[in-house]
Order: sequence, then structure tokens, then C-alpha cells
Amino acid sequence: MNRHEIEHAMAASPLFAHMEKLATGEATLRDSSAKRHHFLPQMLLRRFLPPGGDRLHQLSTKRGANNPIAVDKAASRRRLYSLLADDEARDDTVETFLSIVEDHAASAIERLLADPTSLAPGDRATLAYFLALQEGRTPGAMDHAGQAADMVARLLLTDFATDPDRFADQYEELFGEGTDDEVEALRTQVVAALQSGEMSLAAPERVGLSLAFEVAGPRTVTLMSMRWRVLVPADGEFITSDRGVAIHDPTPLLPFVTPSVMSSPTVELSLPLARDRLLMVDHDRAESVLAMVDPAVVQELNLHTYGWAVEWIYGSGQKIVVDAYRYARANRARIQRPRPHPQVILIEAEPSDDSLARANLARGWPARLPDDGRMSDYVVIWPDDPDAIRRWREVDELARRRAARKLGSEELKRITEVLEPGALLFGS
Repeated sequence: MNRHEIEHAMAASPLFAHMEKLATGEATLRDSSAKRHHFLPQMLLRRFLPPGGDRLHQLSTKRGANNPIAVDKAASRRRLYSLLADDEARDDTVETFLSIVEDHAASAIERLLADPTSLAPGDRATLAYFLALQEGRTPGAMDHAGQAADMVARLLLTDFATDPDRFADQYEELFGEGTDDEVEALRTQVVAALQSGEMSLAAPERVGLSLAFEVAGPRTVTLMSMRWRVLVPADGEFITSDRGVAIHDPTPLLPFVTPSVMSSPTVELSLPLARDRLLMVDHDRAESVLAMVDPAVVQELNLHTYGWAVEWIYGSGQKIVVDAYRYARANRARIQRPRPHPQVILIEAEPSDDSLARANLARGWPARLPDDGRMSDYVVIWPDDPDAIRRWREVDELARRRAARKLGSEELKRITEVLEPGALLFGS
């Protein structure tokens, strides 16, 4: 879809019309009375029930334990989306908004399954937004996004706290005048707390949820521009997970980046819609809206779903989930799992120092990365690295030393250009 078609589809979407009314005040959000919040909607979970059955089968990917479970208990957590307002009253408008999205998506999914070849543009927009939110609204995704946000905040604070002059100015603004020893003692304490993790974001998973809503709009546009197909198994069944979606990228452009809808031209996003239907979104331009897939493909798609589960997978019966578990155990090396997005720190390369380039090559990564037309050194810092702050300080110090050396050599070059030949050698 091009830009004009995307705008037309959004204008035709009942969900976006509803969101417009919320934005203008024509409609309001009411607090939800639900105490148990589903991060995978029940309207999807029900499609994985066995024919005539009223229980799913769930399996723990961590322990292998499995058991039947009611739909209203699966993929849910008590008060997951409840927030506290300024007056500390419980605010459940997030759960209410998500239920609005789910209601519109449920109708669009019904029409998609009835006739995948005739998906209306408005339904495509609705489902794209539903998909974009589903990626980020699960506890696992909220936790990963929160970890990444926490690390960025700690890195920025570390950058500030390691500058004595800036810290002293801020100290005076917040606490008034203090002695040099008092200021330095607090600065040292702050740096240590940041490095140990003692100082961090409050409720980072809430920050993760906020980020999910922030990126949902741009991600919706990306998803709408990709190819959509509904896959039907010739034999076998699809499973789903406590994350709902799975993203598989066989050839990521950068090996240390979590697969995402833009991680490479080969990436695939899948959303199991039912035991016998799966929505596949990719960047291929071939026009095949509905496709029958053989059991081997079903097995592989279930492996992708399994890999993106935080802990639980769900299917119509014990055999379905146990078979998926055994296949995953036998193919562990091929499983792609989500992880927090790392911080990639670019550092201007220095011809005389290739230590970072060699270290990256040893990890199977590119030696250097392109940056504004030149190749730069880089360091990857993971949010769950207990030494992240120490490594950041080391990288920052290395960048400062390189900058100082470059400045010194450029200044020397400038001086030699205006002096007579031999002036520096002989003190002329």
C-alpha cells in the first residue's frame, strides 16, 4: 500500500473513527470492571479450543508441565493494565481502550477468515493497529522495553554524574550551596548506585507499556505496507503463545538486533488466528493472499511461536502442545527469541587502534558500522548486562581520549602549516 492508500484505509477504519471521537471528546473511556486482564485476547484464545471443547491446553516452555485451562484464565494477569492516578485511585482506562481495540479487531478477523481475498482497507488498518499493539502489550514485551528504557536513563544519568562541574551546578540548584566534599560524596554515591542498579526507573514495565502505545502508530503504517497472507495447514494445527505474535528473521541486517518488522527484507511476522489459520506478514511482493501449507511448514511456524513465548504456549489438546515442545527441544539452536533492544554506541574509528573492530569480528559481527559516509567503531551494551554502566564509562572515556588525540593532531597539523619547514624541529 502507498501513502494515499494507507490514509484512505485509516479513514475507512471503524477503530480509527472511534479513536478520533475519543481524541475530540465525542466519546469517553470508562473504567473497566475487569479484575483479570488478558494480554492475549479471549476472542483469539477461543479459536484454539478443540471442536466442542471448553478448555485449552497450556504448556510451560520452561518446565514442560502442561494442563487444561479455561479461556478466561489463560494468558492473563490480575490488574495488569491498572494504573494509579495522581490521587492514587485505580485507573483502568488502558484496559478499557484495549477492549475497544479488541472489539473492532474481532469483527475484522471474522471478515478476514470468512474471505481472506477480500479484506477491506478499513479492516486492514484496524488489524494493523491491533497487531502493532499486540507486540508491546504483553508482560514479556513490557519488561523488555522497560529494561531498555531503564538502561538509557541510567546511561544518561551516568554521563551527567561523571561530569563534576555539571553535577555541582545541579546540586546547588536542588539543594543549595554545599561544600566541595559534600558535593563530591553525593556524586560518588550516585555513580555507584547507577552502576549497581540500585538507582533505576520506578516501575519500568509501565514505561514499557507507554512505549508500546508510542510506537503503535508508526508500526501500524509499516505493517499496512507489507504483504499479508492467511496460511491454512494441509494437516496439523497451529499453536499460540502468551505473546500472541512471533517475528522470525532468517537474515537480519545486524546480528545483535532483536527481530522486528524492519530488521531486514526477509523478516516475517506471524499471528496465529485459530487452530487452522495463521496471518503471515512479510515484505515479499508476490500476490498470494491465501496459501495451503504442508505439515513441515506448520511445524516450523509453531517453532517460531514457541520461541517468542515468555513461558506458555496454548493449543487445542495435549498432543499438539507436547509435539511443539519436543520439536523445539530438538531444534533449540534454530529458535529465535525476543530480547531487549541493546544500545549501539558509535565511536569514531582510530587508524592505530583496531581493538574494537577485532573484538566485534570475534563475535561474528561486522568489524565496523557505517556512520554518515564513514566506518565507525561501535560497542553494543545490553540492558541486562550487570556491567553495562562500567562498560559505558569505559566507552565514554575511550571516545574522549580519541577525540583529544584527534584534536591534538589536527591542531599540530594547523600549526605546522603556518610555520616554516623545520620550525618545530629546531625551535625556530
